[in-house]
Amino acid sequence: MIFDAETRRAGRIIGAIIAVIVTGILSWEEVRFMTSAAKVDASLVSARLEQDKGRFSSRTIYRVEYLFTDESDGSRRRESFKMPEDWAPPAAGADGNTIIPVEYIPGSKDQSRLSGERRYVAPILFALAIVVASLWGWQTWRELKY
Repeated sequence: MIFDAETRRAGRIIGAIIAVIVTGILSWEEVRFMTSAAKVDASLVSARLEQDKGRFSSRTIYRVEYLFTDESDGSRRRESFKMPEDWAPPAAGADGNTIIPVEYIPGSKDQSRLSGERRYVAPILFALAIVVASLWGWQTWRELKY
């Protein structure tokens, strides 16, 4: 009986540690965007419809390519992101140039996205994993203490 309780306790702790590590890795990019992203107006190069083939299905998406200057080192970056099919590309300005607002991680290639796009699921799961791990750790400490 003692062995069963100890095994469950160890399994809980290991599971909580794994959950914190996995969700931390998944939320790292979003945390970087929240803390150190720079915003810039980029020139739209192209917005074309294409098939995004997944493992079990495919869907139509916009592949949006754009150019901007990385303010950290002055280099011109050409990057892209995917948008859903119902996204409407912005109209060209008076000068014929189409400008889209993007945010990017300075100095990191392929780390940019449409400004204002947020992905909250991973950071919320990370916070939840920390809370659960803390509660299980406190409960385990209390059980071991008495």
